Amino acid sequence: MKQQKQKALTLVEVMLALVIVAMLAAATMMVVGNITRSEARARAQHDDSWLLSPLRDILTADLVHAGEITKTPEGFSIQTQVSFDAATLERRHLPTSVDYVVRKIGSRNWLVRIQHARTAGQDMTELVCSGVRSFNVEKVDPADAEAASQPASSGTAVTVEFDSAQSGPLMFTVWQG
Repeated sequence: MKQQKQKALTLVEVMLALVIVAMLAAATMMVVGNITRSEARARAQHDDSWLLSPLRDILTADLVHAGEITKTPEGFSIQTQVSFDAATLERRHLPTSVDYVVRKIGSRNWLVRIQHARTAGQDMTELVCSGVRSFNVEKVDPADAEAASQPASSGTAVTVEFDSAQSGPLMFTVWQG
């Protein structure tokens, strides 16, 4: 009877197998990490768009009917034809001056809308959005409206930056026809 030789792995073969397994584990971890980050980013963008919808709606309502927009040291002021009823929050077509400012309330920055209606009893202050670091409004050149194929005579570009590094700036343009 012949004796079979037992084959054993050499130290080099064991080390090579460990290196291959470690590389596969590292690659798997990178893929899982990238998928997790992508899902978190997509979730944050979805959450932001849902949460920022009221901000966009309120700014758009004021800017669509804006006559004059003036930058102030704290933010900007709009002379507009829309005001919100202080009791019902319904929109009304009344001449109004609206100031948007960023104020620190507690430990958070807030975008605050201050309405100075030209009719008695319609002044109001409301918190529009928390976590706002800064914002900017600027008129868009009518030539840019044509380039963007917008049937409008002018527009206002709005940029809102947030305290959170995860949230990118909110940018949109309101076109007045």
